[in-house]
Amino acid sequence: MALSGFTGSADLSVVSPLQVALGGSLDLLVARINPAVPPTVVLASWLGGFRSDWADGIAVGPCGLIHLAG
Repeated sequence: MALSGFTGSADLSVVSPLQVALGGSLDLLVARINPAVPPTVVLASWLGGFRSDWADGIAVGPCGLIHLAG
């Protein structure tokens, strides 16, 4: 399971981050969750440049890759 959103928080609890710090005033938040019991966060990261960034869509492909649109 994957989800996206946006955040302006500089103290996001990242897990296997794609980006190690907030890049702009708002960055895309991308996360992957293993829905097993109990659910675990596999990935949680900022993704963006020095301006505001967000995603309008998210999908997980058949091989498990996360695809973002926006």
